[in-house]
Amino acid sequence: MSSTGSPNIVRSLVHIDGEEHKSLRALTQSWFMPNSILKLEDRIRSLARAMVAKLQQHNGKVIDFSGTFASQYPLHVIMDILGVPQEDFPRILALTYEMFGSEDEEYTRDTLRQGDASSATGKALLSVVDDFREYFESLNEARRKDPRNDVATLLANAVINGQPIDDVTRLGYYVIIAAAGHHTVSSSTSVAMWALCRFMELLPQLQANLSLIPQFIDECLRFASPVHHFMRTATADTNIRGRKIRKGDWLMLCYGSANRDEEVFPSPFTFNIDRRPNPHIAFGVGGHVCLGQHLAHMEMRILFDELIPRLQHAELVGEIEYMESNFVCGPKHLPVRCMLQ
Repeated sequence: MSSTGSPNIVRSLVHIDGEEHKSLRALTQSWFMPNSILKLEDRIRSLARAMVAKLQQHNGKVIDFSGTFASQYPLHVIMDILGVPQEDFPRILALTYEMFGSEDEEYTRDTLRQGDASSATGKALLSVVDDFREYFESLNEARRKDPRNDVATLLANAVINGQPIDDVTRLGYYVIIAAAGHHTVSSSTSVAMWALCRFMELLPQLQANLSLIPQFIDECLRFASPVHHFMRTATADTNIRGRKIRKGDWLMLCYGSANRDEEVFPSPFTFNIDRRPNPHIAFGVGGHVCLGQHLAHMEMRILFDELIPRLQHAELVGEIEYMESNFVCGPKHLPVRCMLQ
């Protein structure tokens, strides 16, 4: 629980409904619409080519694809959009891991463990949020003095209905873009590499028909489902398959489960890029659908557009290891050996 008594550590778009949500979302929505992100394609493709070139430098060597490669590419994309200086990228990445991996011993902060484990986790999260606050308050001040064409400048000077947005809401906006804006993409990218290693027929199939890459990406997103759940509150009494839901009840929406619903996806536990349509909800659905869904899909498509034609061989040399988290979770270690031409 936050210091304000809210059950949420930060107050972000995912915790806000109604007209306030629409107004806040509208602040940055234009940055993430298809027409806007097309302007970023050259920059994103340059980053993708740099990542592929770096992979080639490690030809035949065992690498941690998740920790060394997949984490970096989407981080650079979203930090450029946000306006974070490159020298600060590692700091934001570390804070992201500490936030989403607060239950993982590899990433959780050392705190004075007074009380039970959940209390210690809460203290660690509050400490991470304090560091995010300190960083973004400094960025706010810099962008008010020296405005630039980036999202940080927009948020630092944001006004809704004639009033500046409050500091708590602004911080939540920064955090959701800075953390979720790359971690979910890196998780799905790692799952894509795992699939290329695990299912040997995939690589020649994609190389023979590169137009299948978008379908490959959608199946990776369905399989990864990096956001495990969100809590929502029922706004009216209803009935779902004989189960009474009362207004005010909390509901857990489990996205990984939904993306393996046998009534929607035949053989849901089979990785199959021929699913058409593929109505996965890895990005959510409705009014709270992910603000960056088009950008995320574009990032992954461009990366594998560049990688697939050059990838000769990819193999697992160990087990995929997932971050321990009940909220946003993906591979943290993926040992592979690749050969690129």
